[in-house]
Amino acid sequence: MILFSKYFIKTLTINLVLLSFFACTNSNGDIEIEIQVYENDLNTLTPNSAIHKAKDVDFFKGNLGGTYIYSVIMYPFISDSIQPLIGYQVYTRIENNYDTATYKWINDSTLTFRLKNAYHKSETYTVIGKDGWTSLSWDD
Repeated sequence: MILFSKYFIKTLTINLVLLSFFACTNSNGDIEIEIQVYENDLNTLTPNSAIHKAKDVDFFKGNLGGTYIYSVIMYPFISDSIQPLIGYQVYTRIENNYDTATYKWINDSTLTFRLKNAYHKSETYTVIGKDGWTSLSWDD
C-alpha cells in the first residue's frame, strides 16, 4: 500500500482544480451564454439599462414561420460617468436554430459573436453600438 503525504494530496488537489478551471475557459477569451427564447414578437424587446451593467450582452430568439429571428442587446462601456448606460439592439434572421452564443468584446463599443448549436456554428458577426447608432456586419 502506498501512503501519500498531506503535501502530495494538497498539491494534487490544487493542480486538479486549476486544470479543470483552465479546461473550461475558452483560450481566446470568448464568453458562452444561452440564447433566451422570447415567445412574444421580438420587436417588443427593448434594452433595459436599469438591470444591466457595462459590457452585459443578452441574446434572444423568436420563431417566425420556420425562420429564426435573433436579437442581440449589448451595453457598451461609457467612460463618461455622467452619461447613463445605453443598450444597443440589433436583429438578424437565420434559418438555423441555435441555442448558445459566444461573444467577445473587441473594445468598449464593439463585440463579435457567433451562434452555435450541437451541429453548426454561424458566421462571425460584429456589432458596434456608439453615440446613438448601431451597426451589424458579418464575415462569411
